[in-house]
Amino acid sequence: VLFIIDGLEHTLTAERRRKILVEDYNNLKLIQANTMYTLPLELRREEIRITSYAEIVAFPFVTIKQQDDQWNETGCAQMREIIYRRVDRTLFESEAVVNEIVHFSGGSTRQMFRILDETYDELDDDATVISLEATRKTLRRLGKRMALYIQPEMWKELQRCHHLLTAGEPIESNEDQWDLLEMNLLFEYNDMSYKRVNPLLELSDLYQRKMHEPATDD
Repeated sequence: VLFIIDGLEHTLTAERRRKILVEDYNNLKLIQANTMYTLPLELRREEIRITSYAEIVAFPFVTIKQQDDQWNETGCAQMREIIYRRVDRTLFESEAVVNEIVHFSGGSTRQMFRILDETYDELDDDATVISLEATRKTLRRLGKRMALYIQPEMWKELQRCHHLLTAGEPIESNEDQWDLLEMNLLFEYNDMSYKRVNPLLELSDLYQRKMHEPATDD
């Protein structure tokens, strides 16, 4: 018997989830069956404690853009195939629309379908296809909305990540990235050693202004 427990991040509170999966883990061991949990991102901070009773298997996002800033066509093709399995090709104005959605998904299927859903809402009532214009309006709106929820203390780490990416240098992990990862402002790829800023966020005027501000040490 295999139980799959998904969507924990949408239930209870962070404190309650931590109590179930970290503090009271002995209760989980009483279940006489194979059990698979999708671990809420905030509990990755507890990785050492969780691995004392379970194995953590990470599934990073699909690599869309390589570290040299070139598109990874293999990853892009995989994401396009996922779209075409769910949406008929004829419903897109052109393949450029699909590529735009894939590129700004950042390799996250959840973000990709969110873009699709909100683009559909952007269409005029008489529209017959998903247009590039409507897609780009959606992308800008999502990027602007994402930037509004960033706390002041997060901008320093985002600025550091931005400058490292610009210089072609890897982004090493640190504790300041936890909130960025939880909020999907920062994406991880490969073996979690490769990170990029969410491409939707990069569209935000606020993000662009912050990235050009002088770095501070406080």
